[in-house]
Amino acid sequence: MAILPAFTVLVFHPSIPHATQWALLVLPILLISEFFGVYKLVQSCVARPFSLLTMLSFGVFFVLLVIVIYTGVFLAALADRM
Repeated sequence: MAILPAFTVLVFHPSIPHATQWALLVLPILLISEFFGVYKLVQSCVARPFSLLTMLSFGVFFVLLVIVIYTGVFLAALADRM
């Protein structure tokens, strides 16, 4: 979830002077660490005989991850307008 503030800083105008430069520096590191974290989570949670049920649960996990990210961006947009 640390990727959400860095992504939000790139979308909205931050009040901190050098926030955009820091976000551009940190965002690739966060993307790589998120990929490896999700990969390790999948390796530990996905059953070895890969079945249809496992595929569907893995798909639901990614849908929920996208919903959480977009909800955070919309909440940041709402807070930016206030």
